[in-house]
Amino acid sequence: MALETVTDASHITGRLATSQDRSAHRVHPYSRNPVAPHTSSRPSSSMMSQDDIDSFIYETSDNNDPPLPKLNFKKLSLQDRTTLLWARKKMVLKMLLEGWLPQTTSTEKEDLKNCARTFVNEANDKFGSDIAVTDEILKFVVDVLTQNRGTLAARGETYIKDYGIEPTTAMSKEDQQTFMERRRVELYDSSNLFDYFLHDVKINEDAKTATVLMFVNPAVVDTYINHFYCDPKSPLWDDTLRQQITTTPIPGLAIAAAAIKCGIDRKVEGRPSGTKEVIRFNANPFAGNQREIQKKMELAYDSPIYGKEFKAQLLEIHLKGLRAMMKMRSEPASQTEIYLPQSLEEMTLPLASLKRHTTPAPSRPMHPQPPPHNFQLEGPSSATGYPQQGMATDELLNPQLGLAYQEGLTTNAGTFYDGLDIYSNQPEPYYIG
Repeated sequence: MALETVTDASHITGRLATSQDRSAHRVHPYSRNPVAPHTSSRPSSSMMSQDDIDSFIYETSDNNDPPLPKLNFKKLSLQDRTTLLWARKKMVLKMLLEGWLPQTTSTEKEDLKNCARTFVNEANDKFGSDIAVTDEILKFVVDVLTQNRGTLAARGETYIKDYGIEPTTAMSKEDQQTFMERRRVELYDSSNLFDYFLHDVKINEDAKTATVLMFVNPAVVDTYINHFYCDPKSPLWDDTLRQQITTTPIPGLAIAAAAIKCGIDRKVEGRPSGTKEVIRFNANPFAGNQREIQKKMELAYDSPIYGKEFKAQLLEIHLKGLRAMMKMRSEPASQTEIYLPQSLEEMTLPLASLKRHTTPAPSRPMHPQPPPHNFQLEGPSSATGYPQQGMATDELLNPQLGLAYQEGLTTNAGTFYDGLDIYSNQPEPYYIG
């Protein structure tokens, strides 16, 4: 159940627009033009390629600590670089599961350093590395939080046009500014349920009423999915790390909501990304915004009125993100089986029989039907289950080595960058591996 239903939807249908990617009974308060996520054809693996590593650009965080010497990342071995990037993914996953992870007080900073130390040690064990946990290493791991949030805000900024903030060009500059400021007040008024920037609206089956869907505005959902599911650098692209979540984590969705608020403020105040005066997605005030949104989402989750609906929406967001991610990272596997004969006799026919089957085309196979099961390939083979190049013909025909092979290949797409260039018009993705 949702929070509130109106009995007459006529007063809001003028601003409702049906989305193509939702059901016929779901509408959005504002028109949508989602930005397609960037894809790459570069395969990914547990050990990244040298080209991937060389694309890395190191950037420091914007906290107030005295600057440490920059880690000379490119001088590390490929194994050590892969190890550290996996530790950074663990840090981003912690943010997704827990929330903002502030670095304001000395206690908060020390807690994050301890987390980073734990993640580096785990990564050392995972990849067989022996990286000494120095202050520069810890800073390198912790700084991914600032870089990741910067990228999230830049992505969220692309959706603020869906909120009807843009004034008409016929207005004077003064009137345009007044229009945007008034519109922001309307969007941030949570008592205005059908226009609040975090909620969605759907038309009910009776086509006469509309219902609020709590905290699942399409701009928030699309920002969240684009950032955490459609980015090959996300920790969710790691099969092991992804197993830690089974639905949409409320803290992660709340961070995406705070990023949308940052995007609205950038637009209204004329300080968008790509300018030196850009409003940064920093702890003040957005960490507090994220915590407040998270608390209200948690109350909605436990509500006897609309908790069931909200839980279902969180699960659907997660499943939608997984579908988008799998579509990006996988190629459909062929299900065609190629039969291999079991003996030389099976490969031999009298010449008269061969001529009889050449014209016209045979209506049934010239060889006996294969057994109804596949044999598991044993002996020399590649890691994919295909025969290695150079296998002798008698090896291929030997029943001990197997008869049938299933075709199919799955590849992972991935490209890796780091940092956020606030002086460019387009966000430059952070680099976490």
